[in-house]
Amino acid sequence: MTAEALPSLVDLHGFQRDVLFAVRALERDGDPPRGLRVKRRLEATYYEEVHHGRLYQNLDALADQNLVSKGAKDGRANEYTTTEAARTILDAHVRGRAEQVGVELAEDENPDAFPSDETPDGQTELGDTEALPTEGEA
Repeated sequence: MTAEALPSLVDLHGFQRDVLFAVRALERDGDPPRGLRVKRRLEATYYEEVHHGRLYQNLDALADQNLVSKGAKDGRANEYTTTEAARTILDAHVRGRAEQVGVELAEDENPDAFPSDETPDGQTELGDTEALPTEGEA
């Protein structure tokens, strides 16, 4: 697949990019990316409610653009997975943003890792990060 054939993140709005990152994070965590799990992941990011209609409309739009695959898993819920095209453009996006802000990613580092992803030794994928205070601690 050539770069010209890939969909572009430029054509997506911020919410759709966040949906892609949420689906990818759930895949990586081994948690089947069903709509409600994606919704909870986004709500944890935004600290506010994500409306069902907005989420599913955007998941369908991403499926139409071949960035996520949608499949029924239990007759009721759909499960979403990122496509190879989505993983390629997410990787390029993360690497480009890291370069823009002067953060160096190791060659073997998972480019779509979130700082909260812990490794077996308790470290995070992107190195040691100081925990942010939770509500009421600040």
